[in-house]
Amino acid sequence: MIVSTSANTINFWSVKTSGRLKEIKIDDAILARFFPDNNIIRIWDVESGKELKQLEGDSDVVNDVKYFPDGQIILSCSSDKTIRLWNVKSGNQKQKIEINDVVSCIDILSDGSQFVFRFF
Repeated sequence: MIVSTSANTINFWSVKTSGRLKEIKIDDAILARFFPDNNIIRIWDVESGKELKQLEGDSDVVNDVKYFPDGQIILSCSSDKTIRLWNVKSGNQKQKIEINDVVSCIDILSDGSQFVFRFF
């Protein structure tokens, strides 16, 4: 699943079908509360719109987040010069990789065997 935002909308997209799964209309006050700080990754239930978990560990802004193809692991990169792997079910950090520069974006090969990243 991929999440995108615009001024008053949060969209949830299917990676498999490229179709929109759900659209949630929001107002500015809710949007401000939706992103209260930028160093926590939040996992939401698409159907209910409720937050299920918070993945905490980054000490600076999270720049990108991707799911591995199996949906069990999340890969994230942050301005704290780290790449982290997270267990989706438990919410626990599996691994932290320290990088010499800020990583701006990440991606995962379709078979989940490798990932790539780019510096700012």
